[in-house]
This record gives sequence, structure tokens and C-alpha cells, in this order.
Amino acid sequence: MSEFFGKNSLEADSLKQFKGELYDQTFGYRVIEALRNHVQHCGLPVHTITYNFSREPAKDAEYIRQTVAPMLSHTELALNGDFKSSVLQELQKNSKDLDLRVPVREYISCLILIHGKVRELISGVVNDARTKYNAAIEQFTIMNGELVEFAWFQICNEMGERLEKFDLVSEFLTLYDKLYKRNSGVHDLRRKYASGATHKPLWV
Repeated sequence: MSEFFGKNSLEADSLKQFKGELYDQTFGYRVIEALRNHVQHCGLPVHTITYNFSREPAKDAEYIRQTVAPMLSHTELALNGDFKSSVLQELQKNSKDLDLRVPVREYISCLILIHGKVRELISGVVNDARTKYNAAIEQFTIMNGELVEFAWFQICNEMGERLEKFDLVSEFLTLYDKLYKRNSGVHDLRRKYASGATHKPLWV
């Protein structure tokens, strides 16, 4: 955002403030940010892995539900003197190890919100650029009333030498619209989980 609009732009400041609010409001954001620094400079992010098994009834049979939980130990993190103290104190309030699935889901949910904020801030520029790009496609893909199959746009200097060349294609915009529509409903991952089940269990 700083490179796009400028370091001291309203857009960059707005995104920075939005990220700060998410950080202050979301435990998982704070944990994973601190853990990322820990992993980069000190040690591993997972200290224990637990495996759980339970029987789950279904309409046709009884199935075994298996789950894997990566655990974080604040005791291990305390050995790193550079680990962020405020986050460590939050973790130490719980005497047990932390199931990392919860903060990871919270963190990814925050990243989704940040991406949404970025799209909101750049929407005016993007929409204007897209309008101009579509106008260029319409103008340069028709020659003498015939459709040009592989149209492109070029910038030349005064000598006629080509400086830049752009293929005038629109397929990537179609794919963008399709992906945006499909993924725009994904926000809070804390309410979702990944499963390899081949049936729909009764507890869903």
C-alpha cells in the first residue's frame, strides 16, 4: 500500500490502523505474529502433537473420528528471552499447552479481513483501470471490422522503437471475477474445519 499510494498516504495509514485494531482485538493474531518471529530466529512452533480418536454414529454405520492437534508450550517459549513478553504473559494465564488450531484459524481469519480491507481501499483505482483496460481491448481488438485474435498494445519512442508491449487479453479478469465470487463468503474460519469424511456424520 505504501508503494502504491505513498508512505504517508491516507490509504496506507488506514490499513495500518485496521491491522493494529485486529491485533489488539484478536488473541490468535497476537500469538501467531509473536510465534512467527520465534520461528524465524529461535525455535520450532509446535512442541507436542496429540492424536484423538472417538466413535461417531452415522445413518449407515459407526465411524472412527481421528483428529490431530498441534500444541504450543509457553514453558518452551519462555526459554526464548526475545519472545514478546506481553503475549507470553497471556499464554501463561493458561496452565495447559495451547491448541494451535484455534489461534491459527483466528490469524487466517484476520488475514482474510485484511485482504478485504485492501480491496476496499484500492477499489476506486482498480475499477478505473479496469474500465480503461476494457476500453483498450474494445478499441484495438477490432481492425477493419474484423476481430483480431491475438491483439496487443505497445508503447514506442519517437523513433518507433518498441519500449513496452502488453497482450490485450481478458481471460484473467473472468477468472478473477469467478474466484472472487466463490471466495467472498469465506470470513471466520473459527466456524469451519477440514475433514476427510466420506459420509455426513450426525453431529454436523
